[in-house]
Amino acid sequence: IENDEIVYTGKNIMLDFTLKDILRDINLFENEDFEVNYQNNLNVGTATLTITGAGNYAGEITETFTILKKNITSEDVVINKISNQNYTGLEVEPKITITYNGKVLGEEDFSVVYDNNINIGNNAKATISGLGNFEGNKEVYFTIVATVVSADTFDIILPNETVVYTGEEI
Repeated sequence: IENDEIVYTGKNIMLDFTLKDILRDINLFENEDFEVNYQNNLNVGTATLTITGAGNYAGEITETFTILKKNITSEDVVINKISNQNYTGLEVEPKITITYNGKVLGEEDFSVVYDNNINIGNNAKATISGLGNFEGNKEVYFTIVATVVSADTFDIILPNETVVYTGEEI
């Protein structure tokens, strides 16, 4: 195997290779001259390719290749933009959505640490760190905006005591 290190793709990695009979100087055909079997070819680590002779060929060749972690900062790892978040007075921790090769990543793929995420402003930060099949760190920023005062967001609670009008300020 010429390139024995391949970056994680989220799918079973099937190598594109040609098997050649060097004594006869001819290329062999899969399922006619040989069979292919893979083991551990999805996730990061060592994968095995086993080629077993068929038809006029016998024997077995086993090769290994390494599946490397995908960097979370790669252009094809898409971190959705975080929309503006309303001020709550508490730490604001919006859900981070990341996709890679059409798959939405889960908690086994990345972790998030938030910073400066309580007060209004545009510098609230989420630091995303790759886990499992992913590596690297990426910082994304989001904005915390003022909560709009309305009957949907606030209750006005008046005291339960009766107040007598005196014409004076209370």
